[in-house]
Amino acid sequence: MALSLPQPKILNGGPDEVKERLVEATANANRALTLIEKSTKQSTESDDQFQQRKNSMAADAHLALGMVEMQQDRFDLAVARYKAAISLSGKPGVQNYYNIV
Repeated sequence: MALSLPQPKILNGGPDEVKERLVEATANANRALTLIEKSTKQSTESDDQFQQRKNSMAADAHLALGMVEMQQDRFDLAVARYKAAISLSGKPGVQNYYNIV
């Protein structure tokens, strides 16, 4: 999902196009969170492995939502999403910390 380091207001296009992209990104990330919650454990994984897999995917979704919040100048909400991504990730990437600063 969110693998690059975003900069505030980096999205190109007119205001309507940017808004449409942000709405779509929000919907996709929220849909991902819903699907992750409904996912089932594979027969070959332990309960801990299953939870780690779910947390890793959820962390990516929260990171994407944080990026959307940042693009909309809602920095408090963005920080909360980035912190959620960090807490869910077993090994948080530098982008999680970079965005909080």
